[in-house]
Amino acid sequence: MVENGSVEELEAIDDEQLDDVFQELNEDDEVNSKKRFSSDSIPTMLLGKIGDILVLHFAFLICSLPIITIGAALSATSYVGMKMASGMDGFILSNFIKAFKDNFKRSTLYWLLCMIAAAVIWFSYRYWVTVGGAIGVTLGSVSVVLAILLGMTILYVFAVQAKFLNTFNATIKNAFLMSIRHLHITILMVLCLMFLLYLAINFSVMQALVAVMGAGLVGLVFGKLYNIVFASYE
Repeated sequence: MVENGSVEELEAIDDEQLDDVFQELNEDDEVNSKKRFSSDSIPTMLLGKIGDILVLHFAFLICSLPIITIGAALSATSYVGMKMASGMDGFILSNFIKAFKDNFKRSTLYWLLCMIAAAVIWFSYRYWVTVGGAIGVTLGSVSVVLAILLGMTILYVFAVQAKFLNTFNATIKNAFLMSIRHLHITILMVLCLMFLLYLAINFSVMQALVAVMGAGLVGLVFGKLYNIVFASYE
């Protein structure tokens, strides 16, 4: 017959042994985790990410060839870029094709409207520059401001279309308001594009890199920025 005190002592010993076992298991898990993310796996992960960027780049180029479909290609690139930036890469090409089809009509209309608006602003600017004088300078400056606001809206509208379900007008309105509300992100996007353009113009090696992966790289970087912005609206 075992006394109560002895039973408690045995239970304490068992608990200590269990704690030792769990500690050993946790240590084994940490070791296995470190092995999974060892230096040998880093090149594999890096090559995989580069491969995804290449696939996204050429998918964008191919789907943009008819010119009129650039809007749908931009929405699809934004959609896949956001998924890649959040770590949910999946199947890049199948995700791109699905997003391209889902956003084709709306994004194509947005693209046509943006091109028409850009053409009107450009010709109005040229006209007021020709007119000259105080009126020409003033209204020419207005054209420049409108061009900047249009560019800011374009940076967001295709991503907003890919991310949210909304009416046609609401998507344009939200894209415009987001570009102003998150002005620091908008400026960062412009700086990224300018930096990439600078590298492509001044360095021949970068010209080759931009030619084979530029759109995919921009899609990934912008995808991260879009995730930051859109997190406030989810």
